[in-house]
Amino acid sequence: MIGMIKRLPAMIGGLLLACICMSAPQAQDDVTVYEYEPYRVKVWYCFDKSVTASEFSREAYLRDLGWAVDRTFAAAWSCSFQPAPSTLQPLITRDIDQAGIEQLSADDFVLLTSTENSKSKTIRTLVAALESLESIPVSSTNLKFLEQRLNQFPADDGLRALASKAATSDLLIADVLSGNQPALLLRKRQLPNDLENVRVLQTQLPGQIDWLLRSADKLMVMLISQKADALQVSVREFDCPMQYEGPVVTHTALRWESLARESASAMARAFAPVARVEDATSSSAELLLKAGGLILNTNNPASVHVGDLMHPIVRRDSRNGAPTLLQPQSWTFAAITDVASEELRANVYSYSNGPGLMGRRNRRTQRVLLKVRPVVDETEIEVVVRGTGKPQPGCFVYQRDLLTDEFTLLGQTDWRGRFPIAVPKRPVRVLPADVKQAKLRAQRELDALQAAEEQAKVSEASSETPESPLGEGSATNLAAEQKRQKLEEAVNTSDDEITLTHPLLWVYVKSGEQVLGSLSMVPGLKQVEVAELSDDTTRLEIEAFVRGFQVEIIDLIGLRNLLAARIKLHLKNDRIKEAEETLAELRALTNYSEMASRLVEIQSAFLDSGDLPRYAQLRVDRMFKSTRDLLQKYLQDGLVQESLEAIEAAKMTAASSADSSGEQP
Repeated sequence: MIGMIKRLPAMIGGLLLACICMSAPQAQDDVTVYEYEPYRVKVWYCFDKSVTASEFSREAYLRDLGWAVDRTFAAAWSCSFQPAPSTLQPLITRDIDQAGIEQLSADDFVLLTSTENSKSKTIRTLVAALESLESIPVSSTNLKFLEQRLNQFPADDGLRALASKAATSDLLIADVLSGNQPALLLRKRQLPNDLENVRVLQTQLPGQIDWLLRSADKLMVMLISQKADALQVSVREFDCPMQYEGPVVTHTALRWESLARESASAMARAFAPVARVEDATSSSAELLLKAGGLILNTNNPASVHVGDLMHPIVRRDSRNGAPTLLQPQSWTFAAITDVASEELRANVYSYSNGPGLMGRRNRRTQRVLLKVRPVVDETEIEVVVRGTGKPQPGCFVYQRDLLTDEFTLLGQTDWRGRFPIAVPKRPVRVLPADVKQAKLRAQRELDALQAAEEQAKVSEASSETPESPLGEGSATNLAAEQKRQKLEEAVNTSDDEITLTHPLLWVYVKSGEQVLGSLSMVPGLKQVEVAELSDDTTRLEIEAFVRGFQVEIIDLIGLRNLLAARIKLHLKNDRIKEAEETLAELRALTNYSEMASRLVEIQSAFLDSGDLPRYAQLRVDRMFKSTRDLLQKYLQDGLVQESLEAIEAAKMTAASSADSSGEQP
């Protein structure tokens, strides 16, 4: 009740705005309020041949389903039901998992225009084509299909205008590709693979998928079939503005009377609420929930709760409103940390601590998030080389705890570059981004305070100054104790922890000692998630080669020192000849100049190829520098010259001793 009272101003504002829109019919189509606009949902239902229910039973089922949907979604949905198009029903009944947007739109009409022909090189919309071209060539088969579409929607002006311009022709696609002809009307399945020098214009005719994607927010495709003694309903959601295909959700009903209830439950599970990005930093975001102002019950499937996870998608449109970019942000998720009616706050976890949900904002760019719906028990990470798709076997996979930042080794990728990650059974907890940042600051201050106290105790113990009288400095001690208590309270954030509804993992992929990428993921969304990371093969080869070269340097240093020690031992025992022979061995060893030249050749051979990414280039440069320092420190020490001088001095000493002994009587 208190929540209802708090939301009364927003509800009254929404009702007033709706009244204003109703009083101005000429502007009604232009004025929409995101948080008070219901989802426009189209439901396509399809009965499999295995369903033997009568027409009367099917009508009763659809009526009960409509009531169940109204009770479940209330004002958040504006829903309409219709049978799936007859041309698409075989595709849906055969395999609803494979019935994606590309397959469903295969029979949509598109206009292929040449950019090399003077009549069509400036045409970018169907309306412009109808105004500029005298006629639009179309094959006889496609013309019949167009006439059937016109019979279904005889009142549509665009369809009638296109039909009036359509002319049967034996024109080939090659004529448009070569620029000999300006345009050709065909279906999307007939498009060539090579689209150079041509434009593909959407027609957006009634009854087509491209028209539906612009006129609805959600498309629900529902298949009812008979499996043994039970009825099965499979539902797949398509987000129309983002053209995003959701997973297939399947429910089973043992009786026909319960089928409507199970169908509504399946639709609720398949449905993904949408939120728009209002403001964002690299680690947090403020979101606005679509139709959030119309949701009065928190159990409504269109609502979003604290702990829910959402996945961002970016859409960018051309000047004509056609999407030029539809891209889910890979390895990026938002965890809802606060809900205030239609306003949401979220933590953002992105690939390798990237920009999160930040980005350029304009009228042609949309950034929205869809609630995640895991449907499988395990997800395999497939690590491949960016650009080539070559597998990267042997990479180490670590998990970083979102609360403690501790790392746990999960395993290594196999020969295919894959590593399976099961859905964790233990719940995952996070802290709101601002709370975690405050905790880290308090922890640093607390550590500094403890270090200062320890230093003060050491100073007092070593000082000969007598202890202060009782009460002196008590105010200072009290202030320090109060500060400590405040810091300890800030560090203790157990009450602020949020349990996520689905596990969110922060996975690190390492090649040797190099981190290739940090990936935030929700296990269970897909069977396989492909991670395109930098190729680390060249860096590993260079490091292995340089490590081997460093071992060779160390062996050479040890052998040089051993021979120098032998020379000293020979000289100590007056074995000058043996010392000279050992000096010859020392001189025969590889010297500094030769080793330095080899190092330069190795560096040039590897680095001139330009295959290293920047992070690897810096690491390899440091390795070569440390190797060069090793050469300069231990192979430029004048060991040969010192040994030679020691031998010469020993010879002179021996000669002087011989002369002295010869002069004695």
